Amino acid sequence: MARKEAERLKLLQNYFKTIFYRDILKPYGIKARDVLDVLMNDFLERYSDVFSITRFDKRLERSAMPGNKPAIAHYLHYLQEPLFVIKDEKFSFSPCPES
Repeated sequence: MARKEAERLKLLQNYFKTIFYRDILKPYGIKARDVLDVLMNDFLERYSDVFSITRFDKRLERSAMPGNKPAIAHYLHYLQEPLFVIKDEKFSFSPCPES
């Protein structure tokens, strides 16, 4: 039983590394690896919570890590490409402003 759990954990770690390096870090030339790593781990730890770019930006500031809201938004978009994250907008009865 413990062996299957260890194999499962190793597989998930390999998925994480593959997405991190091959699908995001290399193609987009991200220099702030630590920020991306923290962001991805945050999604894994809080997978059912609502994500807030502002809240994550404040967390980076408290940790003295580089980053800003536009960069976090870009990283969020990059994480959507390999389906690491699926974005779902908050529902609202108010109509969206027309462009």
